[in-house]
Amino acid sequence: MTRRLALILCALAFLAPAHAAKVKAVNALDNVPVWLSEDHSLPMIALTISLPAGSSYDPPGKSGTAALAAYLLNEGAGTMTADAYQSALAAKGIKLEAIPSRDWLTINLVTMTSSAKEAFRLLGLALSKPRFDPDAVTRVRL
Repeated sequence: MTRRLALILCALAFLAPAHAAKVKAVNALDNVPVWLSEDHSLPMIALTISLPAGSSYDPPGKSGTAALAAYLLNEGAGTMTADAYQSALAAKGIKLEAIPSRDWLTINLVTMTSSAKEAFRLLGLALSKPRFDPDAVTRVRL
């Protein structure tokens, strides 16, 4: 038993110390909490947005509405069909996902800084002009 403990202590001695992320509150929007954590070691942006729009907001008798809407957010936006929208994301290596939960809709966006303008344009389209095309609705419902 003491040998095992000695091995564990030796292994721990060689581990690099952990560093907590520095998070600061930003007054970007009125009455909307915004937190920022910066690390410039990689040329990328990782953004997480949490909105109170989970399944607890589904209308009575229409469970799954929030989840369906979330999964349709990257199935076309503006004048772009689902294929065109996904191609635009892929062309710039942009990862965009919407994840519904009971109380929240969480949107994750990951992009290289060189593609930030296009990533935020596509995110803006998804949030302001989602298409909800019938073929996409059918595909996502399955």
